[in-house]
Amino acid sequence: PGLPPPDRPAGRLGDATRSQSDMLGWKGNAGLFRGGARSYCQSVPYVLPISFTPQADRATLQKTLYDAWGKQVYLGAYVFEDARISSGVLRVGVSYNKTITAGQDIPVLTNLITNALFKDIANNSHSELKFLGTRDYPSPEKSNDFDLSSRLVPEIFIFILQLFFPVVLSGLVYEKENRLREGMKIMGMKTWIYWLVNYTVYLFLYVVAMLIMVGVAAALGFRFFLVNDFFLIFLLIVIWGHCLIAFAFMCAALFSNSHTASVFGYVWLFGTGLLAAFILSDIFTSEFTPANVQYGVQVIPPFALYRALSSLRDSVTSNMPGYRTSELTDMSAGLSVAFAFMAGQWLLFMILAPTRCKLRIPENVITGDTRRVLTSVVKRETTQTAS
Repeated sequence: PGLPPPDRPAGRLGDATRSQSDMLGWKGNAGLFRGGARSYCQSVPYVLPISFTPQADRATLQKTLYDAWGKQVYLGAYVFEDARISSGVLRVGVSYNKTITAGQDIPVLTNLITNALFKDIANNSHSELKFLGTRDYPSPEKSNDFDLSSRLVPEIFIFILQLFFPVVLSGLVYEKENRLREGMKIMGMKTWIYWLVNYTVYLFLYVVAMLIMVGVAAALGFRFFLVNDFFLIFLLIVIWGHCLIAFAFMCAALFSNSHTASVFGYVWLFGTGLLAAFILSDIFTSEFTPANVQYGVQVIPPFALYRALSSLRDSVTSNMPGYRTSELTDMSAGLSVAFAFMAGQWLLFMILAPTRCKLRIPENVITGDTRRVLTSVVKRETTQTAS
């Protein structure tokens, strides 16, 4: 079928118009999509009248449509494969202009044939088989298994779980920079008590903050925290907390200025986070990555954390059942290996930190206010002894 001459009125959905663009049916960008129920009804074809140009065969029809591109607009075409009406056989192929109508005119074009056939069978020109409309076929409700929040957990939470590192590092260096350690030691505090109190306080604050974060994420419906066993998430927070704080204690021995330590902490946080998000994701997910490479990159603590987050993420995406605690016994699994690396790094940092941060008060360190305090204490003791 082709368009009628411009001087003859035609209608789309009952509206008369002389514009050819308006007579081309529904726009392609309003196509039917799976799952979106939509109906459109009309009592008459949307273009009146329709002119037909017979073609000799299918090849000629295809050539005519191809050669007419950009010159003559055809709404569609019919290919009669078998037309034995007396025997009840009618096979017709319907072609449509997908660029213009996106296939929404197929029911109308099909109805023209069925209506003509109905009139012939009824032997009554006044009989009519009206096309009332189309609608999605009823289908069971399907849930959307695409969980964007869970897929982005490793890329986002690798930053969140490291936010405490520059805080701890700058706090420790600040105490060293202002000689607060020496003052506490002079007042009789044992060195191991100092480290134990700091370690316990920082770990407690970190665990509480992370548990609040997990609670908020679970309340918002993040499948990452709802489907995976809570014990595994808690174990990840605790192991990584120990590793993070021990690493901060070890790094504190390398700095004497708290501002420099704070800058280093944030550079380390964002640097390792970006590297993990943009590079490690391909390393851990690619089947062509050798196992020794996957193990080697986990020597760096944040990369082992990213490996653990990725393993937990992969177990919940696409409606997966989540990671179970019993699966930790499989040492070939990514989560078990990541936990092993983080636990080993924690022990290593705990061994190195005391040796790097051992507190000594040599004579040349006791200067300024500290020397005046010691002098005052010595004078008072001398006075009391003399009296």
